Amino acid sequence: IESSTDAGSMSNRPPLTKAIAAYAVGSRYDALPGLVQAEAVRAFVNWVGVTLGGCRESAVLRAAQYLAARGGNPQASVIGRGQRSDPAGAAFANCIASSVLAFDDAHPGTIAHPRGPAAASLFAIAQSRVVSGSEFLNALALGIDVQCRIAKALVQAPAPINAGFYVNGISGPVGVATAVGRLTGLDAQQMAWAIGIAASQPV
Repeated sequence: IESSTDAGSMSNRPPLTKAIAAYAVGSRYDALPGLVQAEAVRAFVNWVGVTLGGCRESAVLRAAQYLAARGGNPQASVIGRGQRSDPAGAAFANCIASSVLAFDDAHPGTIAHPRGPAAASLFAIAQSRVVSGSEFLNALALGIDVQCRIAKALVQAPAPINAGFYVNGISGPVGVATAVGRLTGLDAQQMAWAIGIAASQPV
């Protein structure tokens, strides 16, 4: 039960979605610590490796067959398969490939897997527009950071309950929304809308 003081202090805080949006829009690569910059590079290189490792597995084959049957604008690569799809479809297949062998990253405190959704989505989007390496890496670090923070809020103390949610399915869309929103230059209001939409569609 909150005290009146606690309740008052809570009422002065901005809505959580707007706070995350402001944080995301204000993020900059040159403000990241050197270690985070280096780890963002390592995270992406590792993601490419595990995606190549899993790209011929049966689950990815089925996803690729679905994308081929669905059609769409072939803007983005399905890694290791000589196939292109629309950005959402390519991100879908590449994210499956990155996790199918269970060599993808895991956040120890929550068992979230933040790199796959963010990297797959950013890789797909980056093929349809010109982006710099620093913009890409900043967006990747941001997406990983936000997903881990959301996951911690859901399942770690002082969270009041851990009801056995699939934490990646809830936190991942928000991480992706902030990462892609940052890379595509959304403003704070647009970012808040993107986060709200993502948060309403957990898988």
